[in-house]
Amino acid sequence: MGNLGVAYEVNGLEELAVPCYVEAHRLDPTDETWPYFLALNVGLKDREAGIGWLDVALTLNDRYVPLWLLRGNWMLDAGEVAAANDAFTRADELGAGSPASVGLARVDLLEGRPQEAIMRLESVLENLDHPAVHRVLGQAYRAQGQMTDARIAFARGALDEPLRWRDPLQARKGDFIAGFGGRLVKAENLIKAGAFREARELLLLLAEERPDDRTVISNLSLALSSLGRTEEARVLLDEGIERDPTDIFFRLNRAGLFRESGAYDDALEDLAVVIEGNPDHAVAYAHRGQVLLAQGEFDEAYAAFLKARELGYAGTDKIEYTLGLIQGTKENWAIAAEHFSAAVGQDLADTMAHIYLALCHWELGKADEATASLEFAARLGTHPREVSAVRERIGTTDSG
Repeated sequence: MGNLGVAYEVNGLEELAVPCYVEAHRLDPTDETWPYFLALNVGLKDREAGIGWLDVALTLNDRYVPLWLLRGNWMLDAGEVAAANDAFTRADELGAGSPASVGLARVDLLEGRPQEAIMRLESVLENLDHPAVHRVLGQAYRAQGQMTDARIAFARGALDEPLRWRDPLQARKGDFIAGFGGRLVKAENLIKAGAFREARELLLLLAEERPDDRTVISNLSLALSSLGRTEEARVLLDEGIERDPTDIFFRLNRAGLFRESGAYDDALEDLAVVIEGNPDHAVAYAHRGQVLLAQGEFDEAYAAFLKARELGYAGTDKIEYTLGLIQGTKENWAIAAEHFSAAVGQDLADTMAHIYLALCHWELGKADEATASLEFAARLGTHPREVSAVRERIGTTDSG
């Protein structure tokens, strides 16, 4: 009965899953799985009821770490700081590691101990460089009055990605995804997680069901190329383009393969087809800029990147950085400085943008600005060699 509930849940029928979990718990009241799954489902709408089921699961297995981590986070949400501290402490004792430390740091903050939170989180970052950790660290720095460090931490935590942890019980649910769409989403998530081999196996099965599905083919080509099987990926995309010569996804993906193999003219040809049919396609212009840059065609690359920026390309900060590099190569220091300034304005934690901005300032005779940019780059701490090399070039000393 419990497995039927899982099948309902992972295939979008959560309301049918709950009674199955209740019945599964009635049939086997010694298994923590079903009250845990009830907590996760019921707790979305009724947190108090969810906590009740969570506590039932804990009475059955008080050594299952995800239960304590979930309880700690829910207690924090409810303002029950002492209960959250107890939960995260227990998770830490059971070996939860970084997720428990982040939870305890949040407790430290709420109880007015920002310096202790900072120490915990800086230790976590030695092993887990995650946006969620940086966001909490930013709060701790701000509470401690370290505003520059806070700005850097918030910039590094800009990606809204939740902190996750290993959860074998939850992982079992993936085996029950039945629908084509659900399995395709699972494959896409595997690709995002870097599990390309597992994604390939699943996508091959999906391709047998729907051999002409463009999303399956695009994802399969990406999985194959990530595994180094670029020729197989090319064949898939060639076949897709033969069926539909104007398909954007196939053309963009194939252009990427051409660019990686150095077949720049072929890449530009594919991108030209995309742009001809979709003149406002920002990604195509950004890819065109990358190809032209690799060819050393700086003026054309610059124009392509400007067009991508104009059309709202999502990676605008990286485009500004690249535009700055192009203008710096041409020794147009003032224009390059504008681009690098824009890049650090959008991503304060971009160390190399700060370094190149320092060089631009130096070339423009702005020694104080150059020193300030370089010192900020040094404070970020990610590229010490590059910082030292620029210090030697412009004659500044380490203020630390």
